[in-house]
Amino acid sequence: MHGLTYTVKQVHFEPETANNESRRIIDAAVERGLAADRITYVIDNAPAHSRLEEEIQNFYPGLQVLRLGPYSPFLDPVEGCWSTVKANLKRRIVGGLEELLNVPDGQTQREHRAQCLIRWATDAFLELTHQKVLNFVNNCAAYYAPALERRAIQF
Repeated sequence: MHGLTYTVKQVHFEPETANNESRRIIDAAVERGLAADRITYVIDNAPAHSRLEEEIQNFYPGLQVLRLGPYSPFLDPVEGCWSTVKANLKRRIVGGLEELLNVPDGQTQREHRAQCLIRWATDAFLELTHQKVLNFVNNCAAYYAPALERRAIQF
């Protein structure tokens, strides 16, 4: 069984949130029939992931946690996702500058700008399709074996 699971939502990531979200994702894979000892869970070194490896392995013996190096954008599909979202958001800001500057009556400039940015950011995330995410994953996967073998990687 092979698969990719991803979610898009607004979260303030604290360690407990990271642990709970990771368990939810892994539970979903296990419920679909994938044995925990066949799962490799890839995480970066974000502060919210400080105890994640230990927590995951307590709940899922045999599950392998692969922690990325300090900064490995070519191994982290989320880098491609963020790049796409940021580019979409920048285009929306430039295209919506007039809307951003015209504050409706009864609303503060700060409230109006926050609402515009939240709406545009949500739209930017919605353009991040399953196929685009899968393409980022596949692109990164090409570098996993050389990285694990500590070979030089050419870009």
